[in-house]
Amino acid sequence: MCLLNWDPNGWGIEYQPNSQPIPTLTWAMPVDPTRLSASIEKYYELQPAANVIRLCHRFRPNHLLSRLPQEVLDNVLEFAHRGATESLLVWAQQSFKCFQGRCHSWGHFEPYGPETERLWSELNPNWHGDEPSEEAKVELVRAYLLKELAGDPIGDINREISEAHGENNWDYHMCTCRAEPRAGGIPGGFVKYITLLESHFGLQAIVIHEALSETMRNFLPRVKDSGHDFEYPSCHTLAFLVLQRQLGHEGSLHLSTNSNNPIYAGTPSPVGYWEVVDPKSLALTENQRLRFKKAMKVLDLKPHYALTRLESLIDPALGDQALGALSHRTLPLKPASPDDPARYDWLKRMDAILEEVIENKSKGS
Repeated sequence: MCLLNWDPNGWGIEYQPNSQPIPTLTWAMPVDPTRLSASIEKYYELQPAANVIRLCHRFRPNHLLSRLPQEVLDNVLEFAHRGATESLLVWAQQSFKCFQGRCHSWGHFEPYGPETERLWSELNPNWHGDEPSEEAKVELVRAYLLKELAGDPIGDINREISEAHGENNWDYHMCTCRAEPRAGGIPGGFVKYITLLESHFGLQAIVIHEALSETMRNFLPRVKDSGHDFEYPSCHTLAFLVLQRQLGHEGSLHLSTNSNNPIYAGTPSPVGYWEVVDPKSLALTENQRLRFKKAMKVLDLKPHYALTRLESLIDPALGDQALGALSHRTLPLKPASPDDPARYDWLKRMDAILEEVIENKSKGS
């Protein structure tokens, strides 16, 4: 699915998708792609340990775990999963901002971040004494960045920032393409999690990448007034939990192709589609409702209002105040220069306001 709209890695390269869209009518729950990514990854990693704990609880009567009520055990495992998810969520959110073109050089160097630790170690190879706190490391790293921005180079800062930015390969991490192993292909990073969703919750995930429109690019808070800190496209990701698609009977799927007719794009290219749908098949059963309920609870997910849905509500004539109109709040004053260190603090406050708008919209969706 991620290849249908746009190839995030195809900059300047003629790109022909090797997949063809097939319309699907199904019940779906829109969710936050960053939280889905972090939550399902940690759920996947914790499964072996969780299974051992459950087996001990069930089959070892003299074990301390066996004395715990089932509800308490479930709460303990749920607490462990949520705690582990929060640490990964920080990476997912930063990586997603890189994908959207909303990141800042400093945003790649946060407390406890791997890039902060790596760069601090490179800057201080002969450090003696007690190791500074994570916050102190961040200050040292940012001081290094500031010196470079002020024209006092002390190293190859562009390489460091580009490496930190490049590590956030969001498009591959969320890729759902099931590559053909016999052709030497590599499955997308999200494929194994879709398999887990199917086996544990009876659901599937649809992930779609799309390029942000000019209206959205101008609306989103950015470090620089004209575009992005890095020369990368600005994109967005939509994520849905959906019921497992039931294939129709043989002969019920009708695709129209005609390579000799110029109205069709490509050879061959199925662009015509029809199928008889029984209205009764669209009724959501109680069992199917419970699948969604279980997945949302276990993975700690909530219905999510997609960022790109705001486009119809944006008044381009308001410029920088468009977000203020949506949030009904007075926006913080933007520092004049993109290189002003205060611009990063401004960006964080603007991001918080934008997230508040999305959260309020999600509650009403």
